[in-house]
This record gives sequence, C-alpha cells and structure tokens, in this order.
Amino acid sequence: MKEKNGYKPGKLKSLGVNDRLTSHSAIEGLERFMHEWSQAEIFYSCADPKIAEKLVKITLCHTYLFGRYTLPSYAGHMFMSLRDLPPTDDLVGRVLKANAAVFEGELFTNNIFGRQRECHSHYLDMLEAYQEAGADKTIVDSFAQRERQVGMDQAMEESSLWNDKMTDYANHLREVTKDPLTTHLIILASEDTIAEGYKTTLQNLNANPKFVKYKTFMRRHILLDQENDGHGKATVDWINFYLETFKPSTEELNRAIQNTQEFIRKRVETYAIT
Repeated sequence: MKEKNGYKPGKLKSLGVNDRLTSHSAIEGLERFMHEWSQAEIFYSCADPKIAEKLVKITLCHTYLFGRYTLPSYAGHMFMSLRDLPPTDDLVGRVLKANAAVFEGELFTNNIFGRQRECHSHYLDMLEAYQEAGADKTIVDSFAQRERQVGMDQAMEESSLWNDKMTDYANHLREVTKDPLTTHLIILASEDTIAEGYKTTLQNLNANPKFVKYKTFMRRHILLDQENDGHGKATVDWINFYLETFKPSTEELNRAIQNTQEFIRKRVETYAIT
C-alpha cells in the first residue's frame, strides 16, 4: 500500500494560479481541504475487493454529477461572462479555446476507450467500467427512468445508487454551482485533486481483471487533466483571467472559498468506507 503524503503549502501557486487568489488569507485552508480529499482513506484501502467495488460505484455517481451539473455550470458561467466583455480578442480566445477542449473532452467525446465514431459524456464510459466490475446496471437504469418521471430529488431518494451522503453532496453541488466564482474554484480544485486520487487508487486497487476498464478510465483522466496543456492548465488560465478581469471583491472571494471547502468536505464524506 502506498503511504499517505503529508500536506505541503503552495499547491495552487505551483499550478500557476495568480496572487489575487493565492495571497488570500483563507487559501491555505482551501489547499488543506484539497489535500484531505486527495488522501481519502478509500484510495488506500481498495485492494479489498468489496471496497474496490464500492469505490467504483462512488465514482459512477461523482461522474454523473460532474457531467450533469458541474461542467455545464462551468461552461454556462464562462460563456455568460462574455456578455460583459467586448468581442473576443486573442487573449480571451486562447483561454476559451483551451476550455472548449475541456468541454469536448468531458461532455461529448469518447477518448477513454478509443473507439471511433462515439460522442458522449465520460459518465457513459464510467458506466461501462461499472458494469465490467460486475455491478448491477438495472439499478442505474431504474434511477434514470425514475429521474425522467419524477425528477432528480425523488429519484435519488428512491434509488439504492444514492445513499444519504451522496444525496447531500449532490444537493450542495447543485446549489453552490449557481455562483460563477464558486463554480470556477470547484473546477480548479477538482481537475488536479481528482487526478491525484486516481493515482493513489491505481497503486492500490485490487488486481482482479474486472477492474481493468476502471483503471483505463482513471489513467486516461490523469493524462487529460495533468499532462502538458491539459484540462488542469485550461482551468488555471480561466480562473486567472476571471480574477484579473472581473476583480471579485474580498466578500465574493470569501464566499467562493467557503463554498468550495464545504463542497470538498461533503465529497470526502461520500468516500466513507463504512
């Protein structure tokens, strides 16, 4: 088992986030929350086959919420902010182009398993990995059908796919992503931290072949999020542009940081082993 890493300050600065955010008095608290997320106990305990199966199910729910709410909110806030700017210049255009690749890579592509002529959310790739791991797809199909009939809230309440902690996390996520700056910070924190958690999981995950597609899913996301000019850099470029251009107040920054910390706290709770 890989040993846990200790907290080291300066994570966001090392990613290239500018001083308007990294010099904020509450930023160390946010970085500590990010570190706690990346070090969740379940990532270290998934050699146990039952815990591995539970982690696959958790990842399916997280991926559903990311594709259903988080990324569309991020895209919506980004493009709505253009209404407050002159027509796009070269600087804004480069940032938008990089983030358009994020939207494509997450929401309408198939760059996980490399099949041709497929164009869908990564959630469907994760659903494929979930099935490969031996999980019951009828639970997912039933939830999807009920969601269309009665809405998200009641469908989650009725489905065994969503426990109380995951439902609480989903409700909080849907609420806080109404705020643009909070959404941008959540995306910024997620792109790097999720990849770090995947790295630890890959080092510890049960060796049963039924988890091969889940491993492929994680490896591809690490590549997309952290390598070269990947999704992580695109989200850093956007937050830097947003901070410099719109100059959010101290109160707005405080609220967004607090919301993001609470988002992380609730997400970490969904990883509970027992």
